[in-house]
Order: sequence, then structure tokens, then C-alpha cells
Amino acid sequence: MGRLLFYDDHVKDLINNMIKEKTQKIGLVFGQNTVEKDFIVHLTEVPSKEKEEETGTEQNSKELKSSKDRIKTRETDELDEAWISQYGKQVTRMLPGGLEVLGIFLISPSEIYIHLQSKLRQILFALNKALSRDLRFNVSSDSLERILLHICPITNKITTRTFDVNDYKSTAKPADFKYQSNPLRWHRLNSRYTIDAWIPVSKDQCKQNLLKQIHSGLSPSYVAVINATALIDRKMRQDGDLLDPVGEKKKGKQKSKEHSAQKSFNVDLFLSLLTNNNNLKEVEPIDCVASMVVKGTMQCRGYVHIKATVSDAVRAVKQDIIRSLMARCEIQCEDLLLIEEEQNDPSVVHELPRRVFAPLSQSEITVCDYLFQGDSAGDCLNAFQDLLGLTIAENEVEMDCECAPTSLQNYDADVEERLSDAEELVTSGAKNLIVPVISAAVAALVAGLSYLLLQDT
Repeated sequence: MGRLLFYDDHVKDLINNMIKEKTQKIGLVFGQNTVEKDFIVHLTEVPSKEKEEETGTEQNSKELKSSKDRIKTRETDELDEAWISQYGKQVTRMLPGGLEVLGIFLISPSEIYIHLQSKLRQILFALNKALSRDLRFNVSSDSLERILLHICPITNKITTRTFDVNDYKSTAKPADFKYQSNPLRWHRLNSRYTIDAWIPVSKDQCKQNLLKQIHSGLSPSYVAVINATALIDRKMRQDGDLLDPVGEKKKGKQKSKEHSAQKSFNVDLFLSLLTNNNNLKEVEPIDCVASMVVKGTMQCRGYVHIKATVSDAVRAVKQDIIRSLMARCEIQCEDLLLIEEEQNDPSVVHELPRRVFAPLSQSEITVCDYLFQGDSAGDCLNAFQDLLGLTIAENEVEMDCECAPTSLQNYDADVEERLSDAEELVTSGAKNLIVPVISAAVAALVAGLSYLLLQDT
């Protein structure tokens, strides 16, 4: 018997609905990965390029859902690994800590699946590479087996295989796709992460784009999170202990009763002081042309299955912190590219997006999106629908987890003064982005990214 893949009614309903459409589909599998088993929580279709580029007319909709013969029309070259990988990166931003892309699924007749097996394997490896582009900050699970799920809409047969994506020579292994009648149960992890980082930007780094400068500057912060010590509900716990040993003991006595309420745990991370780091190199001067300041507090959230260990819980929280911080910076830089007239204006203030949460259908899990100042709950509904296939009402979106600053007075009082000094140094030949940025925050604590030019480049 191969790897166990557990799923519940939510995933079962998704599969049944997609089978009824009688069209070929490729999509992503989401869930939690452990050493010996996977917990699958959601499936979502990857839209085709044609579907994304067109306006979605009624005629196009009819063509996509015509007949069984239509299933055979998609050619191998339409399974674009770069397109699927990019889609996977976008969707990963919306996942809380502990959840990730576990693999891909294909709905097609068996003969098409056999013909596309080599291409699907290639896509699986490309997807994993795209999602793990910086292994230094990879805090996902230890297992590197990823899923290839095939569903035949004619026979309703489901075939599951796994690949070790760390080994390009690995072959397919059988897996057991196991239905669980009771909903999958999850523990919720809550945490806050406060950052106050000053980032020097050297002459060489100034030639890079803003996103690379930010990620490079935040590297020590990411490493500090990975190496941080954690307390669970203000207690030091052993890594191998069950997160909820009491719940495990009561399990046998409560089989006949309804499921109890979901348990939540508060996780506090303590970063090591730099003065205690014996591996610090000798201090060297850097010829800086700019500096950045990242400062504030983020709301973080993760989920682990009910038999998870303390180590699993801590890993999920650390994963969420790094993923959320990276996502905000990426979204902000993408937004700046669309506002050309503001890219070289040192007096413009850009607020990093704040985080909102919404329920993942029938499960106990919530997913997230990021909204800019002025956006409402309705603005994220399309993202949940288009990227995750979720239909969510406005009143289901948790909008008050983080709050945006109301004025510049809510962050460093000397930022405006430093901006004024920096503007005097800016000449018409400067090509660098010079933007003070305010980020989302929790409980009125403002997270900010201030980018100040120190001298002409």
C-alpha cells in the first residue's frame, strides 16, 4: 500500500460536480502534507489561457461544455507548465500556514491521461520548483512527495500517484485515495509577528528591482523566524509531543457525541538576539545609496490536523509569517509597476495590503486575500471565486483582523523629516524607486516600509 491521501465530503462534492461537466480540466490539489499521509482540503481548476484572455462570452461557455467528444480536443501543448506554475504561486498567497499545493489533478478519459503522463510529471516538477524558488526559507513539511490525481469522467475511476519531486529520476508510486465520512478536523493557530528591520541598500543592490532589494534585505528576518523559539499558550513544549494530548485521550469516550468546537492555540515566537550569535562575521562598512525600514505587526494564522505535534504547529506558524510577508511585498511591487507616474515620486506614500480571511466552504479552515486601503469586502470576492472557486458572501469576510493607518502620524514621526532630507538629494537622473510605504497592522500597530535615497545613483 502506498501513501495515504485523506479527503472528506467537500472534496468529494467538488469531484462529482466536475465530473458532471464532462470537460477536460487540470487543476491544483491543496492540503496538508505529513511524513506518511496527506490531508486534501480543496481542489481548484486552473483556467486555460484562452478562458483568461477572452471576456467569457456565452458562446465560449457553450463551447467549453459541449459534449464528451469535446474532452479530447485539448492538445498536449495547451498544458503550459509556466502558466500553471504562475497560477500556483498566486493561489499559494491565499493559503494559511500549514496548507500548501500538494499536486495537480486531471479530469479526462483514460486514454488521454496515458498520453499526457510524461507532460503531467513535467508540470508537477516545474510547479514544485516555482513554489520552492528560495529553499533557504522553505519551512514546509519534510516530505517531498507530490500528488498526481486522475479522474475519468466516463468511468468515474480515480487513480492516484505520487512523485518524489526532490529526485528528477523518481518514478510514480501508487497512493491510496481514502474517503473519510466525517469532516477533517483542524486545530487553529494564532500568532502575531512584529518586525522592525533597517535595511541598507548598496550600490550593487540598487541595480536590482525593488522586490529583490526587499527580499534580500529581509533575508536575516526570515532566517530569524526559522530559528525562533516558540511557546504554545505561553508554555514551552517538546517538539515531539502532541499539540492536543487531552483531546486525544478523550477521543474514545466521545465517539457518539457531536464534534466539539475547534480548538485554537496561541503561538508566540522569540527571536534570538544578534549579540548571542557567535557566528557573526566582523563588521564591514557598506557603501550605501539608499535604506529601507520595515516596521510593524502582522496577523498570522495556521492550521494543523488534530493529531499534529508541537513541531508541526510551530512550522505552520513560521511558514505563514514568511509567506505572508513575502506576499505583501510582491503584491505591492506588482501594483507599483501599474502606476508609472508614481514610481519615481519620493513624496508618494503607498500602503502595503492588509490581510482578510474567509471560510473555505464547509471546513474549519479559512483562506486569505490582501486588500489595499479603500478596498471593501466585495473587492476580494472575485479573487476567491477566480483563484479558489469559492462563492463567499461579503459578510463572511473577516475584515477587522488588520487595520490600515489613518494618517502618516501613525508611524515613525521622523519619516517625513527624513523624506524631506532625501528629496534634496534626488536629481533628475536618479532611476531608483523612492517610496515610503505603510503596511497593514494589527491593533493600530503600523507596519511600514520606508525607502529613502541617501545619495544620487
